[in-house]
Amino acid sequence: MGRNGLLVIAARALRTFGYGCTSVLLAELLAQDGDAPWQTGLLLAVAAAGSVFASLMLGLFADVWGRRRTLIACGCLMAVTGVVFAFSESYPVLVAAAFIGTISPSTNDNTPFSGVEQAILAQ
Repeated sequence: MGRNGLLVIAARALRTFGYGCTSVLLAELLAQDGDAPWQTGLLLAVAAAGSVFASLMLGLFADVWGRRRTLIACGCLMAVTGVVFAFSESYPVLVAAAFIGTISPSTNDNTPFSGVEQAILAQ
């Protein structure tokens, strides 16, 4: 396996660790901010819907845009989403960030990264 394959696997391992931590902490942090359980459920559902939408779009356009460029753009969206979640307490802003960003509502990597990375590894 080449350098790019090792980088893809390392990035996935780090992301999966982060998703595992987030899935445990996110509900508790939202509850501490005063959000109702239904709001947490809605936020996670919106995050899942955003991941599905982004996965479909990347399935159609990742090769046109370039796989590396696509992964970098997804990483930037994930970073912006992390900043929004760290500093915003506005529920509508968090919901929008959850849809647009590439957060995973579970401990698995169910994000648009997966399909692009699998295509890179297969290549």
